[in-house]
Amino acid sequence: MENYHDKHWWTLEVMPQRESSSITKRKLMTSEVPDNWREEMIDFTSDPSEIKLLREGPTSWTQSVRLGMIKSRYKKIMGIKDPEPVDSSSSFLEWNQNVGDK
Repeated sequence: MENYHDKHWWTLEVMPQRESSSITKRKLMTSEVPDNWREEMIDFTSDPSEIKLLREGPTSWTQSVRLGMIKSRYKKIMGIKDPEPVDSSSSFLEWNQNVGDK
């Protein structure tokens, strides 16, 4: 599997990381967001309002939406991909045959 930083080489120069950060220890391209993602995201932003939101949490609906957008950006930075949805499509013909069998 291709490493996120191999594909996006410019992120290595932009993304600051602490030496002992758990980010460097975690394997990229996982499907789960860690519980402490807000603490880790503080290292990737310099906007004071985002830092405050990440530390204190949302107090309104708009802040919740903004926090969701920050989480999406975190997932993109870390290479976390959502799992593919289950294919639950069927045709009327399949349904009709199943009903006819009963």
